[in-house]
Amino acid sequence: MANAASPLRTEDRKLQRQAMYKVSMPPWKETYRKKCFERLRLSRAKLLDRFRQMKDEPEGETDVELIKDIMNKEWLSLWDDEAELEREANIPLDISFIPEDENVERILEIFEEIEAELKEEEQKLLREHDLYEESYLNEEKELCSALESLTADEVVCPICKKNPLIENKGVIFCKCGLRINTEQDGFKLADVKAQLDSGIEIHNFTCDAEPEFSMMCVLGTTNLFMTCEACDFMHIII
Repeated sequence: MANAASPLRTEDRKLQRQAMYKVSMPPWKETYRKKCFERLRLSRAKLLDRFRQMKDEPEGETDVELIKDIMNKEWLSLWDDEAELEREANIPLDISFIPEDENVERILEIFEEIEAELKEEEQKLLREHDLYEESYLNEEKELCSALESLTADEVVCPICKKNPLIENKGVIFCKCGLRINTEQDGFKLADVKAQLDSGIEIHNFTCDAEPEFSMMCVLGTTNLFMTCEACDFMHIII
């Protein structure tokens, strides 16, 4: 009976040692983990540069070298800081002198856990970058579209040829002094643009001279005319 119990006691002792290591490891493990994550986030620019170079690589590929470099640097940093390590972990600094296989195996397990977490965090950072880049590009497209729309709708004053015509409450005016009430006619800037384009097209079909624009008051109503002395052309814009 004694011989049968011995393997159980040995196994119990092994489990107790493993439990002890699991209890004693987390303090430095958490410190090491936090430092690795912090360095990964600080290496964001380097990570994004690598990501751009990895565009042609298989989907889901991670920058293993960057992660290993981070883990190595933080491992050395952690064990070089003796005061912090002794305070937080209270274990020997040189783990190579610990003879128990379970401890070495546990440390390797911790490395694998943290490496897996870092890879997941790396993918998260890359996904966030993709979303930000996509959002930025969408905003840029919307802005360009809005600017194109404004440019397309803008009508330059034909008199001063500098400022855009402005429409407000049935009045079309310009900083140069042009002011015409179009409320009764229901004229909009788009109508003014159409009239200008039409008048210029008709004039240029038969004459190469440059037409002139002026305001005239006819029967108490102010109108915008396009005229040409060379060909005696006249066209009412508004």
